[in-house]
Order: sequence, then C-alpha cells, then structure tokens
Amino acid sequence: MTRVNGRRRSSAWIAALVLAWSALLPSIAITGAVASATYPPQCALDDYETLTCELEVTAPATATAGTPFQVTVNVVDEGGIVNEGPCSSGTLSVGLAESEGELVDPDPVVSGGTSTFFATIEDAGTFHLVIEFQETPYANCGHVGGVTSDAIEVANPGVVVTCPANTVCTATTESESGNAQAAITASGGATITAAFSTLGQAGYTACAGTTPRDPGGVLTFDVVNGKLIKIVKFTISAAIASGPLRDYGVCWNAPVTFKTAGGSNAAADPQGGFTGLLANCLSVNPRLPCIALRAKDRDGNVSVWVLAKPGDPKGYVR
Repeated sequence: MTRVNGRRRSSAWIAALVLAWSALLPSIAITGAVASATYPPQCALDDYETLTCELEVTAPATATAGTPFQVTVNVVDEGGIVNEGPCSSGTLSVGLAESEGELVDPDPVVSGGTSTFFATIEDAGTFHLVIEFQETPYANCGHVGGVTSDAIEVANPGVVVTCPANTVCTATTESESGNAQAAITASGGATITAAFSTLGQAGYTACAGTTPRDPGGVLTFDVVNGKLIKIVKFTISAAIASGPLRDYGVCWNAPVTFKTAGGSNAAADPQGGFTGLLANCLSVNPRLPCIALRAKDRDGNVSVWVLAKPGDPKGYVR
C-alpha cells in the first residue's frame, strides 16, 4: 500500500508540473511573436532563443538581355551559415531596383534555406535585383527581410548573320544611343555575331588614357568559320565626332597578343585576353589586326576600318 501511495503522489506531482508549464507556454509564444515584429529580423525561435538571419544573394556580374542567368539566394544566420529550419522555407519576390528595366518574374521557392533559380532581364543596362523573402507560416517564425544584389551589367544581344557558302556578307549593329555603328564583313560561310555594350558589360580594361567616344559603343563580335580576314568598320556619328582623323584610334582586346600602335605586344588584360591600341596597317604585308583607313563623310560622320583575323575580339573608337 505504501508503494501505491508513493506512485499516486509522483503522478500528482508530474501532473501539476505539466499544468504549470502549459500555463506558461502561451505567454512565451506571444512574447516571441511580438519580438519578431518589433526587433531585428529573425528566421526562427529555437527553444525560445532568437536567431537573427538575413538573405544572401549570388548573381553574375554580367548578363545578356533576353538570356536567362542563374541566381542563388540563401537564408543565413549571423555566422554566415545557411539556416535550414522550417522558418527558412517559403517564397521569394524578385524585382529590379531600376524602373526602366523589365524582368521576367521567376517566382522562386526557398526550401531548407536555399533557392536557385533563373532570371531574365529583357533590357540592356546596369541593374540590381531586389529580393524579398516571404516565410511559410509557422509558429514562432520571424521576418527575414530582403536583399539587393550587386550591379549586373546587361549587354545588348546584338545581331547574328550567317553567310551563305562562298559568299561575302555583312552584319551591322549600333549602340543604344545610335552614336556608334559597326559593320563586320566576312566570307566563306561565316557566322557573324555582333553587339555594342559598355566596357563593364564587355569585360575588358580601357586602353591607358582613353575612353570610348560613345560610352555604350564598345563592340563585341565573333566570326566563326570565316576563311578570310574580316573587315570591321566603326562609324562615329557627327553628333559626338570631334578632332582630327589621326586622333581616332581603336582600343582592341583579343584572345592572343598583337602589335600595338607603340610597336610593342599588347599587354595581358586583368579581365582576360590582351588589350592595346591598334597600329596602322603597313602598305605591304600588314600585321593583323590593324587600322586600314580613317575617313570623314560630308555629314561629319567618322569611319575607321580595321582588318582582323577571324575570332572573337572586342574594340571601341577612342
């Protein structure tokens, strides 16, 4: 009988303890909910301990208008560790900080603190992604907040021309401002791609002491399967043309080095390839690439012709 009474007393003591904890739990949950709305962003309340989290975004520095690029968003704690708790799952809203751009809404989902998705910006220019996190409703979850990406330089996709076999053809394109134009001529069934962009979008370093006459007038182009040399004609509109013809140099970037206007080999570019100012073509046995001709028309537009080997260089008129 004594052992039975002892069990009854133990059961009564445990029941009283459970009731006491049950009475406390609602007030703790309410305190957590108030804190999530009043204090710094939280991703969870684990054992009633506040965990502060934020979004971390990884996106490319460059992209092409109309072409999808990959974006990764993580929910990380104060130590930079991805938080995989239930409060770190939900949906993301993705937009652009700039009003002039158009973004194809990817409508991504976050699971276990991570989301990887593809976004597409339809316009050329410099843009920043603005991302907000909407948590899945869950007890004691706080608000993680939003993040803005680093700048993404989005380049114009340009034009693509495929030349019929054994024929000569030309691809033409112009900068966004219209103050820089280019015509790339190739033969032998070549495929020509060409687009204007900024230096940041093109991904190479300006030649020392120079800048593009048109900030968006940096030409990136490629000639595939071309059997002969290609001719690149840069044209600068009269609206921004000034100074004597001899001042119209071409800053060139190519996968292999070449002779520059100073007579030395083009230096390695920190962003890739080799960069330098093109030399004038020699009348006999010119070393490609080189400037073959400069001319101004009666309307004041200035054109510079460059002879180059097939490949994928970049260039601008200084």
